[in-house]
Amino acid sequence: TYITGFKYYKYISDKSDNKRNIDIGSEITDEDTINKIKKLKIPPSYDNVVILNNKKIIAYGYDSKGRKQVIYNSKHVEKQNEQKYEKIKKFDKHFIKIKKQVAKDLKSSDEKNKIIAIIITLILSCGFRIGNIKYEKQNKSYGITTLNYSHIKLLNDNTVSFDFIGKKGVRNQAICKNKYIYAYLSEKLNILTTTTTSTSESPEYIFKYNNRRITADDVNNYLMCKLKVNITTKDLRTWNANNLFNKYLHKYRNEKNPIKKALELTSFELHNTSTVCKKSYIDPMRLLKAI
Repeated sequence: TYITGFKYYKYISDKSDNKRNIDIGSEITDEDTINKIKKLKIPPSYDNVVILNNKKIIAYGYDSKGRKQVIYNSKHVEKQNEQKYEKIKKFDKHFIKIKKQVAKDLKSSDEKNKIIAIIITLILSCGFRIGNIKYEKQNKSYGITTLNYSHIKLLNDNTVSFDFIGKKGVRNQAICKNKYIYAYLSEKLNILTTTTTSTSESPEYIFKYNNRRITADDVNNYLMCKLKVNITTKDLRTWNANNLFNKYLHKYRNEKNPIKKALELTSFELHNTSTVCKKSYIDPMRLLKAI
């Protein structure tokens, strides 16, 4: 169902698969209205769609799993992206400061700061998303803050293996070699095996402090309050993507298609696709300069 103003619309496919519009059971014959709605390119699988078509939102509806999906105005998206990439450009000068503080907190006796330093290290070195408990429950997909002990294996030589299902059902696999992270996880795993009462239906989260799961808000507060840097974990991931892209672009600059190669390798490390990487992560100005 499509709602615009006080009218309700929905698309009906006939046997020849040509779509037409109807208004509460009666066919709409106004070609302008039909064409306007068609041009919005709203996925036909969405239900209870509200057409706003304002400066920010074109429409929103609900997918087959009942999740709200928003279709944004392209100009709004363009403006948001400009602001996003301007923000991460400024982040370059803060990176050394963040790197030093994170390295210091990995060895800290302050457990909460240590956990957050581990999370930031894994976001940057393994390309993981921060995670959201809503998506864990709805989709059985995970990020770094919602991982449990079934998602890791301790290997030899201070190495930890991660293996879990992330956003859009993509399998995330990565290896991290870090003696401080290894020591922390090894200690927690030993405690867990001797004291835990958790079950496979209620797994133990890896990153907890005072029996509470560390969240994206905790990490963002660390970045903004402790480090005095106006960025979030999402910004950190975007910055990391652009940094990786630049690294691979330089490394394979003499190949036939260095941009394609750099996008493929960057998206592999971010656990998404080249298309998503290009569309949602890489600064368009960097792409233009690379051509």
